[in-house]
Amino acid sequence: MKQSAMALVLILGLVPRVSFSADPELVAHWKLDEAKGGTVADSSPNRSDGKIAGEPGRVAGKIDGALAFNGKSWVELPNSKGLDSIHSESYSIAAWFKPEMVPPGTEDAANDAEFGILMKTGWHTGLSYNRHKQFTMTHWLKGDTDPVWNGVGTWEDEYEPGEWYHLVGVVDQKERVAQIYVNGILNKTSDPWANGTKSYDYGQETWKIGVAAPGSEQYAWYAKGVIDDVRIVKGALTAEQVKALFTAGKAPQK
Repeated sequence: MKQSAMALVLILGLVPRVSFSADPELVAHWKLDEAKGGTVADSSPNRSDGKIAGEPGRVAGKIDGALAFNGKSWVELPNSKGLDSIHSESYSIAAWFKPEMVPPGTEDAANDAEFGILMKTGWHTGLSYNRHKQFTMTHWLKGDTDPVWNGVGTWEDEYEPGEWYHLVGVVDQKERVAQIYVNGILNKTSDPWANGTKSYDYGQETWKIGVAAPGSEQYAWYAKGVIDDVRIVKGALTAEQVKALFTAGKAPQK
């Protein structure tokens, strides 16, 4: 399939049928285009609509509309079989993010040490932007007592606020690694974890857009910035698919 055709398929919310062993499956896609109302629609067949909290702004996004988070707002995503268990297998998450500023918190536990972009609460997993101007894809493994961190970040690169960035985090259970892509390019791959190690079990904890843990006294990570076109995919996206997804969003909008 040519890249232009692949980009068209991806922007319509589908995943192209290319040559790999297990084709990824779209679990949820929140375009965040709503101009009013208290919900954001999931355009995937699973219809996992999210609830808006804290009145984020409605602004022009990278693809049509987007939500501008003000450090007090977020989107609560629902429980579902697919969303609750996605982290236990290979999966990918993606979003466009334009940070308003660098997170000002100076301590790791501070509520403003990072901006949560798309995260599951608990031992937070997902995409965030930290006070060092770096993006992180966090993944936790089951440990003997506490979970063990085995995520990945853009440790050698800094990304200034005020610009759009397309972020994709991948957890590949076959290769036993986590990866983070920025603007269609693989930035970093984690060290492989031990064969047979399971992911941390989050139970009924939900995914959220624009925050990690609303109302928490520590590690809340309310975002300040604009978020657009959020996706959760079952399966590890390939570099070719990630590039096509970035290219589709980068194209001028009519």
